[in-house]
Amino acid sequence: MMDYLVSTISPVKLLPSYLAAIAVLVISLVIVWKIKDDTIPDNVWAFPFLAATMIMILSETLLCREAGSEFQYIVKPFYSYIQLVKGDESRSGEIALNILMMIPFGLFLGIFISIDPEFWDFHLFQTVISGFIFSLLIELVQLISKRGTFEIDDMINNTIGALIGYLLALVLMRIKENMDRG
Repeated sequence: MMDYLVSTISPVKLLPSYLAAIAVLVISLVIVWKIKDDTIPDNVWAFPFLAATMIMILSETLLCREAGSEFQYIVKPFYSYIQLVKGDESRSGEIALNILMMIPFGLFLGIFISIDPEFWDFHLFQTVISGFIFSLLIELVQLISKRGTFEIDDMINNTIGALIGYLLALVLMRIKENMDRG
């Protein structure tokens, strides 16, 4: 699995995207810092991180790929899991990468939209749906632009990643809340 992850992620190809993400992050944080007052919610700092995360995901899934010559798609749900069970170990890296890349998305979106912790279940729904829609858009652009394979499993795994990220955000917000009280 680690070999797949290392061979799939190319730092040289992603350098422009990393720089763009860092620029968005720095500029956004400076803007947030400059306009910080009591009317801005405390969790607004998460937005620049969410934007930078989205740039990096879009770069890895779309911009750094060569266009193909045909539409590629796998619309059978849990296909990669079936292949993994049948012995195709490369699928474990693919599954892990699709889950891992969306954890920061779910984390920062969860923190950004979770102003009132009493509505965590509604924010969970919003985060999961947003993760699914973002993933669906990526898959559709991959299909149309022929820059990757449209896979239902990618959307499932990306949504799982967004969910894990949100749950991590919830844990972190609870820890912060307890530290503020204690």
